[in-house]
Amino acid sequence: MAIEVKVGESRIVSSGEVLFTRNLGGCVGLALVEPAKNGAIRKRGLAHIHYGDLSSEEEKEFLDANILLSDFLFQFTNPKAYVSYVPCRCTRQGYQNGMFEFIARVLLERGLPLEKVDDLRRYEGNVIDFKDMILKQDKIITQYRLMGGRWLNSDLRKGVVLF
Repeated sequence: MAIEVKVGESRIVSSGEVLFTRNLGGCVGLALVEPAKNGAIRKRGLAHIHYGDLSSEEEKEFLDANILLSDFLFQFTNPKAYVSYVPCRCTRQGYQNGMFEFIARVLLERGLPLEKVDDLRRYEGNVIDFKDMILKQDKIITQYRLMGGRWLNSDLRKGVVLF
């Protein structure tokens, strides 16, 4: 069974369900995965953290994200963290994402370093507009899409595996 995690939500499973979220443009997808013990099904969670990339709304979005993160992180003992996002703001230093930077800082303050970050902006010569994250029991896959919906890497076997 597949469970969709919508914008501003987080979900946690400890059985065989698949979690997925769509349309990570400015938003950030955060997956937390507990290490498996003795072949048991690992506890996993996925959050879709909203980011509209508007300076006027940024402080409120960081507050909302902090509340979501606090509730989400509280439910795990010693997880590994994986993030996927699209660098959406052009700066002198290149393309960045303020919400990713905020989340990375919060995780580091809590002693939880990021295991893997999918921050690709281009794939096979195309600018990525959206990413979808699929969290299975044994892997995380990100798929890349263009604004019109065309998949850049539609074969799940060839998706970007984060762990």
